[in-house]
Amino acid sequence: MRVHVRLKGWWVVALVCVVPCLSYGNYVYGPDEDDICYALGHDQIVDMRPMSEIVHQDGKHYSASHPVFLITLKSGIKGVYKIQRECEIFAEVAAYRASRMLHFSFVPPTTIRVINGKLGSVQMYVKTNIEVLGSQFEHLLALVPADDLANIKIFLYVFGQHDAVAHNMLMNKEQDKVTLFAIDNGCIAIKKFWQYGKNPFIHVSTVYLFPKVGEEKNFPYSHFKTMPNYHPDELKKVFGSIFSLAYYKNKLSKYKPFRYIIFNHQLWVQKKVDEPVFCFITYCPADTLERLKALTKLDLVQIFSSFRKVIADEFVDDDFLNAILDRRDQVVAYFDHVKRDLVREEMRCG
Repeated sequence: MRVHVRLKGWWVVALVCVVPCLSYGNYVYGPDEDDICYALGHDQIVDMRPMSEIVHQDGKHYSASHPVFLITLKSGIKGVYKIQRECEIFAEVAAYRASRMLHFSFVPPTTIRVINGKLGSVQMYVKTNIEVLGSQFEHLLALVPADDLANIKIFLYVFGQHDAVAHNMLMNKEQDKVTLFAIDNGCIAIKKFWQYGKNPFIHVSTVYLFPKVGEEKNFPYSHFKTMPNYHPDELKKVFGSIFSLAYYKNKLSKYKPFRYIIFNHQLWVQKKVDEPVFCFITYCPADTLERLKALTKLDLVQIFSSFRKVIADEFVDDDFLNAILDRRDQVVAYFDHVKRDLVREEMRCG
């Protein structure tokens, strides 16, 4: 299916891979996901309410860093409309396209739409029966089927969802089985360097602010510096007037301890230095590994094609696409190594 949308002087062509009706847990998105996406982007809106009202009515906690609304369409379909930065809006759609291309169903159908003059993403609303926020998140993860949990963790890693936390997930429980959904994927638009099994270094500065250091072509993961006792004044001593005091206090204050690398004239900060890595797992279904191996740069161009002219400077460029393939290669290499170790162990024991 091909949908044309006029956006800020560009024709955005939404290319969607046609696959059979997909079901996930007790949810069936079909009969035609293309029809759902078209409805989310075009159907008449008959009701629109802040998402916080809906969540609080269900007795759940609500957390969001941007305006979010539940819209009800004339067709009866409900969608979650989010107003974010433009690159994050397109990233939400790209995450859905990527998951669909790989035959995963944990990202609900997602498209773009302008409502009241404001561009946003619209994702099919999934009503669930569990409170995700809180201490029970880790316990509930243990009830997600092994293949589903492995697929979602590996997918989020490969496509760079470094903020895979409870408030960006939904869970639904039926008997002793939990279905997990990835619903907030805008941060895949942020460039990052990420080793499998470790926490990523996130791109912080948006322009070339720092002098070039050496001739390194590969990201120097081990050459980091750490400021354990973070304070804006201490950061200013290191970086001077490159950033404003407000930037030190508001933008950089979330990184504690402050571990950073200067590479390609820019600042990269490691996220969640002392926290466990969510997007890491030691098991991968064989068919998932084969689909990842088959993923090509041309596939990524198809996933991100409609966004390149709109926000190429901020979001999609060759470095961005190559980083996805590099993370894919890391996963493949890791599990090839695991397989070789298992074969050696079997030979030793046999």
